[in-house]
Amino acid sequence: INIRGGATDGQGRDFRGQVLVLVDGRRAGTANISKLSKSDLARVEILRGPSSVIYGSQALGGVINLITRDGTNTQGGALNVETGSWDKQSADLYYGGGNATWKLFGSASYASQNDYESAGGKMKNTAWDRHGFSFGTVYSPSDSHRFELAGRAAGVYNAGFRGSSWDFDNYDDRYNRSLDLSYIGEFSKLSVSSHLYKVEDVEDFFWGSEASGIDLDNNRRELNILGLRNSLRANISAYTSVLIGLDVEQSKLENSRERRALDSHSWQVIAPFDNNQDETLYAVYGEASQSFVNERVTLRAGARHTRSAQTSVPTQGVADASENREQFHYSTYSAGVNYALTESWSLRTGVASGFRAPTATEYAADFELVLGGQKLGNPDLNPENSRQFELGAYFNGDQNVLDVALFSTRIEDRITSDVVGQTDSGSISRYVNSRDNAELTGIDLNHSFNLADNLNLNGLSLLSTLSGSYHFTMNDEGETDLNSDKLQRIYKYQFSASLDVSQSDVWSVSLQGVLRGPVWYQTEERLLIPEGEPDSNWVHQKEPFWVWNLRGSYQFARYRLYSGINNLFDKDEHPLFIALNREPYISDPTRSNGGRGNSLPGRNVYIGMRVELD
Repeated sequence: INIRGGATDGQGRDFRGQVLVLVDGRRAGTANISKLSKSDLARVEILRGPSSVIYGSQALGGVINLITRDGTNTQGGALNVETGSWDKQSADLYYGGGNATWKLFGSASYASQNDYESAGGKMKNTAWDRHGFSFGTVYSPSDSHRFELAGRAAGVYNAGFRGSSWDFDNYDDRYNRSLDLSYIGEFSKLSVSSHLYKVEDVEDFFWGSEASGIDLDNNRRELNILGLRNSLRANISAYTSVLIGLDVEQSKLENSRERRALDSHSWQVIAPFDNNQDETLYAVYGEASQSFVNERVTLRAGARHTRSAQTSVPTQGVADASENREQFHYSTYSAGVNYALTESWSLRTGVASGFRAPTATEYAADFELVLGGQKLGNPDLNPENSRQFELGAYFNGDQNVLDVALFSTRIEDRITSDVVGQTDSGSISRYVNSRDNAELTGIDLNHSFNLADNLNLNGLSLLSTLSGSYHFTMNDEGETDLNSDKLQRIYKYQFSASLDVSQSDVWSVSLQGVLRGPVWYQTEERLLIPEGEPDSNWVHQKEPFWVWNLRGSYQFARYRLYSGINNLFDKDEHPLFIALNREPYISDPTRSNGGRGNSLPGRNVYIGMRVELD
C-alpha cells in the first residue's frame, strides 16, 4: 500500500512498514488486510501523511483505520452468499441488535477459491480458503457511559504462494486474533476513552525452492501485543478543545524456522526471517485546537513523545544470538490551519512529522534467503523519520465534492540494504540507513459529482468519482544519478475512477477502473534471462495499466441479487512482479519451481444474493 511516499512491508509486517493499519483506532498487528474479515467492516478511514502524533511509530506515510461493526453502529443484519469463477464459494452472516442498555453483535464468514486463470493460462498454486468470526457486546448504563467488549478471529489458510520462484507447492497460513475492551464516558465538558486490547498475529510460511535443493522451508512468525490507549478531550469552550493521551504497549515477537533438503527426512534449524524481540513502549501526546473569526479559522497543533525499550531475545538458529537492549526517545509534531472561505469552500495548510524505529532483526539479522544469499543486521541504525508540508482545498456543493492537496514529503534515514559480499549461493546484504533522503512532491485528488441533475435524469442517480495521487518528483538522493529519480516500490501515480447509475434502492450498475502507474523495482525474482534483465542490479520499470470491473444489482423486498465481472478486459499484468505468466517468458527456467511467471487474475464472473435480516 502506497501513501505519500510511504509503503507497507511486502510480507505485511506492521513493525516493518511505513503505512500503519489500525482496527478501531488500535494497532491491527498486520498490514496484510486480506487476512482480516470484510464482513466485520462498517467503514474505512484513510489519513494521508505522517500521523505519528496520535498513532506513533510506522505512520510515516499515512494511516488506514478499519472501523468494524458492533452493536452501536449495526442494527439488524444480512446473509450474503456468492459463487463465481474458479469454484469460488463464499458466505457471510452478521447481525446486531438490542435495547438502550445492552446491544449484541456477531458475524461469521467463509470463502474459498481454486487456482485462478490469467490471460496466459492456469495459475497453478493460487487457491485459498478464508474464514473468520466475531462477537461483541455493548453495555450502556446511561447515555453518558458505554462499555464495549469485542473478540475477532480471521485468517487465510492453505493459500498458494507462487512467490519469486513461481513455485507450485509453497503455501501460507496467516491469521489474526484480537480481544478489545473499551470504555467511553462523557462528563460535562470532558470526554474520556480507554481502550485495552490484546492481539495475536501469526504467519506460517511453508516455502522452499526445489531448484535450490530445498524441499520445505517452514518459517513461523508470531506477534503478541498487549496495549492500552487512554485519551481525554476537554471542550474548554465552543472555540477551544484540548486532547491529551497516554499509550502503553508491550509486544513480543517470536520466530522459528526449519528447513528440509530434497531427499532428506531430517529437519535443520536455521535462522528465521526475523529475530525474536520484546518491546515496551510508553507515549504521551497532546493536541489543541482553537477557532477564531466566528469559527471560520481553526488552528491545530500537537506533539508526541515516545519512549521505547526494545530487547533482542536469543533466537534459535541465529549464531551468537545474545540479549541486547536498545532504548530510544522520539518526538513528533503536527500543526495546521483551516480557513473556511465560504459555506462551500475551505483551505488548509499544515506540517507533520513521523518515524519508524528499527527492529531487532534490522539491528542483528543473520539469516539465509529462500533463493540463496544472506541478510545481516546493523547495530548502528537510526530510526526512519519523515516531514511533510501540505496545502489543500475542499469544496462541498449540492452535487459536487472536491478535495485536493499539494504535498511535499522528506523521508530521512530510510532503512534499506546494501550488498557487502558474495557467497556461492548469492549475495550478502546488510541493513543500512540510506546514504541520503527521499524527496517527494505530489498532489492528491478526490472528486465526486452527481450528473443526474445536469442531464435531467428524473429519478436516477448518475455519480462519477475520481480518487488518486500523482508525484511530480520522487527523488532517491541515496541512489546513483541513473536511478536518483526512481524511488523504488512507490507508484508515480495511482487512481481509481467509477461511474455509478442507480434508481433509488431498486437497481444499480457500476463501472470501476483502477490505474496503477509506473513503478520502479530491483526485483527479488532471481534470476531472469538476459532478455528480461541485463544484470542482477537492474532497476525495472513497470508500465502503467488499467483494470476495469463491472457490477450490477437489483433489489426486491429483503433480497438483493447482484453480479459482476472483474478484470473486464482480461488484462494480463501484475502490480509488482516483473516476470508475467505469458510468452515469451523472461524467467530463468533453471531457477523455476514449476511456473514461469506471475499474473493477476484474468476475467472472472461472480453472482450472489444478499438477504436483509430484521
